Amino acid sequence: MYSNESLRVALRHAYQVGQSRRKERERTQRLWTIINFAYGGIMVTDSEGKITLFNPAAERIMGIPAKKVLGKKAVDVIENSRIDVVLETGQAELNQVQDVGDVKIVTNRVPITDGQDVVGVVATFLDVGYIQKATDEIRRSQYKKGFKAKATFRDIIYKDHKMGSVIQRAIRYAHSDLSVLITGESGVGKELFAQSIHNESPRRTGPFVAVNCAALSESLLESELFGYEGGAFTGAEKKGKPGKFALAHGGTLFLDEISELNLDLQVKLLRVLQEQVYYPVGGTKPCSVDVRIIAATNKDLAQLVEEGRFREDLYYRLNVVSLHLPPLRERKKDIPELAYYFLAEFAAAYQKKVSDIDPAVMTFFLRYHWPGNVRELRNIIERMVVLTEGDCLTMETMPPELKHNKANFRDLLTSARSLSESKCILEKELIVNTLAECGGNKARAALRLGVPRSSLYYRIKKLGIQEQEYLQPDGGY
Repeated sequence: MYSNESLRVALRHAYQVGQSRRKERERTQRLWTIINFAYGGIMVTDSEGKITLFNPAAERIMGIPAKKVLGKKAVDVIENSRIDVVLETGQAELNQVQDVGDVKIVTNRVPITDGQDVVGVVATFLDVGYIQKATDEIRRSQYKKGFKAKATFRDIIYKDHKMGSVIQRAIRYAHSDLSVLITGESGVGKELFAQSIHNESPRRTGPFVAVNCAALSESLLESELFGYEGGAFTGAEKKGKPGKFALAHGGTLFLDEISELNLDLQVKLLRVLQEQVYYPVGGTKPCSVDVRIIAATNKDLAQLVEEGRFREDLYYRLNVVSLHLPPLRERKKDIPELAYYFLAEFAAAYQKKVSDIDPAVMTFFLRYHWPGNVRELRNIIERMVVLTEGDCLTMETMPPELKHNKANFRDLLTSARSLSESKCILEKELIVNTLAECGGNKARAALRLGVPRSSLYYRIKKLGIQEQEYLQPDGGY
């Protein structure tokens, strides 16, 4: 007779055994599911190198049915398997490229050990073609994530009605899918408008890809635009590289300085615009593409057409609708708006407490010719913010080459509103230049000017000439 306690122990033991076997079956089932549905190939051998496992992915990649290799030595049925080498050395071989017939794979061969003994080998592998395709897709997705237009029309600072009317036309153009030609001097904000048009358009969720046609040599620009096949030229990546047209697919391609394209590239660009297909460098298969073109230039394309330096048919393809951005000197009302905007931007960036602009500085800004337009104004404000120690931008931190620039002086003189004002400008410029040549020595300057020293002191005070205007610190700015 068994006691109740012994029965309880036996039942508990049977239950534990059953639970252990169930968990073992679950583990085995999970393992087989992983092996059978893994995308990569898996092959396992015993200590003699005989294949004991060959999963469906291995069959697909190598093109060999499992029934033809199971139970056979890997070295006899798999080309370049090197299973015998791993069994002998016990050393893993990782990321090895292996040819199996017409298939190229990347494989890892790892020994299975029991203590000090090697009891088998597990090899995992992937088709090189699949790896290349996945890499290209990852690269393309990363490129597209980086090709985003940041600016919108709300970011354009303006007060002048000229810029306001340009913005209204640009918004109307954005809602279409027409090619846009943006013209204007360097620094007026052509890319700012291109980004804003993209972000206002139905293509806003697509990539915005910008290419400066003047920044690349003619030989590089073609491959940059259209991409190239592997080995297309010396130094090319073996896998090839997508061009800007491919990366801009579904979005907008901004071609800055379009006037710098040579005639051969103009022909190829025209073909893309007409047929929506292109050929990568070294490629023979046409690639379809869906992009909107926004081009920009600071030159007169119509004049270049007359000179035979720009194709007339391409000009009309690009110039479906156009925007001309006026230079900063023609929209004076925008100068204070922009100046204070940049002041706030750089004060925050450099953690300065400067928040105001001296009236003398603003007067200078309003009279200056601004050959570099908004870009130049932005750079000058940044420089002045960095150099200022107070809470206001003054003439003290104005770049000396700007104050003493002869072209700028002529512009100031031309903008003078009266004869007396012109005389003051001339007199001040003469005194400042003389003091600068004399190293700030007023006695020497007065002698050179042929006036008493007291008269020079009076004119310096009357004209509001500051030492910083004629004395440049050591090393300059």
